Amino acid sequence: DMYNFQRQFWGSWVYEGKRLTFNGIRTNTKVIRHGDQVIRSGLISEDTKLTFRSRSARIIWLVQMSTEMWDFASPYEAVGNQISHE
Repeated sequence: DMYNFQRQFWGSWVYEGKRLTFNGIRTNTKVIRHGDQVIRSGLISEDTKLTFRSRSARIIWLVQMSTEMWDFASPYEAVGNQISHE
């Protein structure tokens, strides 16, 4: 899929922040490099190397605390300490 994605955009002009969509794959251009230099725009060719990073790889921690746990906490005790030990 990624090869077909890149091939679809050969000859396309991209810039920082440009959104590209193909076959259900949605991307957002963050950084464009030419060698070691960061540039603002460029042309996608057969020699272009694309790097994909997934947003779904993020981790979000949701912690639900009971009222007893909240009331039990003294002002000198870290609530995080209670969460990790119980």
